[in-house]
Amino acid sequence: MPLDRAVILLPHEGPGPACPNPPARRKVLGLTLLERVVLTSAQAGAKDFIFSGPPGTYWESVIDDLKGNRQIRARALRLEFVPLSETGGSSRASSPGGPFWLIPGDLVFDPAVMERASEAASAEDGPLHLVDRLRPAGPDRTDSVSLRIDERSGRATGFVNSPEEGSVAYSGISVCPADFFPRLAALFAERDGLRLDAETLNAVLLPEGSRVLDVGGAFSRRAATGAGLKDARRYLLGTARKATDSFFARHVNRPISLLITRPLLPTGVPPNALSVACLAIGLSGCWFISRGGYLPSVLGAFLFEFASIFDGCDGEVARLTFRTSKFGGYLDMIGDIVIFVLFFLCLPVGLYRSTHRPVWIVLGVVALLSMATFYLQFAAFMKKARLGNLVVGVVKDIEARTGQPGFGGRLDRLAGKIAFIYRRDFFTTISFIVIGLGGSAVLMGILGVFMPLEPVYMYFYSRRRFPTTNKAE
Repeated sequence: MPLDRAVILLPHEGPGPACPNPPARRKVLGLTLLERVVLTSAQAGAKDFIFSGPPGTYWESVIDDLKGNRQIRARALRLEFVPLSETGGSSRASSPGGPFWLIPGDLVFDPAVMERASEAASAEDGPLHLVDRLRPAGPDRTDSVSLRIDERSGRATGFVNSPEEGSVAYSGISVCPADFFPRLAALFAERDGLRLDAETLNAVLLPEGSRVLDVGGAFSRRAATGAGLKDARRYLLGTARKATDSFFARHVNRPISLLITRPLLPTGVPPNALSVACLAIGLSGCWFISRGGYLPSVLGAFLFEFASIFDGCDGEVARLTFRTSKFGGYLDMIGDIVIFVLFFLCLPVGLYRSTHRPVWIVLGVVALLSMATFYLQFAAFMKKARLGNLVVGVVKDIEARTGQPGFGGRLDRLAGKIAFIYRRDFFTTISFIVIGLGGSAVLMGILGVFMPLEPVYMYFYSRRRFPTTNKAE
């Protein structure tokens, strides 16, 4: 049976003078904690969600709002609120029919935590508690519950509220057999609230033989306190970065784009709208460059560079709010190509307007033909390599092939070493610097010489990379 059901424990606190904004409804980088719990769990395979908490209209209205969430509806997730007092009735929550995830409603975690546990949870009956041996739990946090482990058997022996010798940090997530939910609900109802302290966890989740699984440092924190929220924000912002970020992106573009993204998240702006805004910025930069003259060129180069930085915002918003899409990826890629092509066309136009020398028009035509040929080769290569819309994947492919059989020539070694210059973040930064120093003509002269070499190398590289495919064609 697939492990696709999750029981979300709602905090005892409701709105009031002491707690006007309960933790699970508090927004963190554009989404409430409950939204994050549901969407992160869904990313790891959960589809059926039971929210259990104190009776009353407050939490029922919160779950009703979640049911109307566009992303939750798009994923066809099933949500139900079950008051603790009704868990013994006819609700599907009283007889889950299989194991289920048990997750606090204020937890922020890496979906890898659940993904790693799915196979282990189905391999054996009994509760499974997810722990992190790499993270010491601290007594100053609400997520400081630890778990004592018998190192000889690898089994859990007891939850403790503060770290002690032989204990490891508890991630907050457990996989429970079907019959655990009524027991858990009965205890919480008896105690008039969901308090996940060591005493409660020991009473319900720790029968003899409870197993543990180390999540190996994957992030998992309850965000009910200031320290927990700070850790959660830091982790989430880290997920907005991309593994393919180059040196310039990691140390220049990405820190700036994240500063822009943070205030955008509470507005709910769609990622695709940011892609369109980025295109508008880039087009404005190209227009200024086409005017010619030093000041318009510098302003255009600045906008060209800023568009490259702002280009990270749409992806960051999409990843942080679970709104990534294939269409958004293609829109982002097409915007990049349009801005690049127009930059290479507008730069020689601006130089011609400033100098009235036909050589710049000639170089502009060469640039246009070179780019058209290059992008045809580029599109064919991405299709064969199954790289989707990841332009940077081609650069990484060239870098990775250097020195392998069939790619050991001098030209291949040179291409592998200088492939990074074709990354947008590097090129826009260098262009801004060169144009700012008054070197527009130098930049265009270099591009006019080297751009025709791009499609030629791409053609022969593709034929060597996919020799069987090309012969078949």
